[in-house]
Amino acid sequence: MDATGALSGRIDGGPALRLGRPEHLAAKARALGLVLAQVPAQDLSAATYIDLRVPQRPAIGGLAPLVSAEDEAAAAAAAATAQESIE
Repeated sequence: MDATGALSGRIDGGPALRLGRPEHLAAKARALGLVLAQVPAQDLSAATYIDLRVPQRPAIGGLAPLVSAEDEAAAAAAAATAQESIE
């Protein structure tokens, strides 16, 4: 527990857990169970944290962007070309 009263933890060999205040712990445990059951293992191993402070809306953070920089650059170039052809 930190100075603000928030709980945190870590999955062994995995991401940190952000639990927030020690309230609704059963709901937070259920949310964690759902995250662990539904999120692919490679995403869990790449995550830096699982935020369970609002158990109805768990969040996973620290994942790499879904779109690579090369894909972003190609999309921007295509958009610019399309814009030029419209003008």
